[in-house]
Amino acid sequence: MLLDRGINSIVFFDVETTGLDPQKDHITEVALKRCAVNGVGERTIDRYSSLVQLPQGVTIPDNIVELTGLTTEQVNQEGKPIKIIESEISKFFGDDTLVVAHNANFDLGFLRYTFGITPKHFICTKTIEAVAFPGNPNSLAKLHEYYYPNSDEQTHRAADDVEKLSDVFDAQVKEIGTTEMTFFINKIAILPERPLVYYPLLARYIDFTGKYVLKSKYDALELRAKDWEEDSDFLGCLEALGVENWSGYAGAVKMYNGEEV
Repeated sequence: MLLDRGINSIVFFDVETTGLDPQKDHITEVALKRCAVNGVGERTIDRYSSLVQLPQGVTIPDNIVELTGLTTEQVNQEGKPIKIIESEISKFFGDDTLVVAHNANFDLGFLRYTFGITPKHFICTKTIEAVAFPGNPNSLAKLHEYYYPNSDEQTHRAADDVEKLSDVFDAQVKEIGTTEMTFFINKIAILPERPLVYYPLLARYIDFTGKYVLKSKYDALELRAKDWEEDSDFLGCLEALGVENWSGYAGAVKMYNGEEV
């Protein structure tokens, strides 16, 4: 099915960074795995990983050092300049490539603003879980543990995360099906717990912020379910919004309370 769309390879992509803003923060580590697509499945043909030298005066915040174990000194001594890495990885991102990332708006944002690369085709594994399996965890570490119960602890290093990402994508393909997975090409879910830091070109957005809420609010709403089931006015609000799942009750609550939905 990917071949029918002119896609001949898949690149699993991940970065570690100094922060969350792709326009202001900097990449400290980059990794990717490229797989060839054929009529049967995919096979790995290339891997790439490198630490990235930081601009002069930029340091890695303490909380990031604690998370990844990477220090400013290490990336500057062992890493490569941005321009060198750009020349080495640009060949992996052609118009016939599908880029897979978890929380893709983040990774694609850094890919765009650091290396000037804007993929034509991409898939976000976090979006897949939010849309197809909303009850599942959607962090990469927890998702990998969900699909692979004997999963190793996440190291928050780019090369390790690329392997977890590849595993999760394979598991999602098995759950959804190859043909159905094509629905998620260039789709980005906007979730209530974290705003997008970058809006990829060519993306189409699935906005969950209006009818969907955080799990803590979801649980609180569920506790009141029996009372609501006996409330005809509230049921009318549910019907008006077309709510078919508990996450959507947030909008009905606002309508019931006379708030703007």
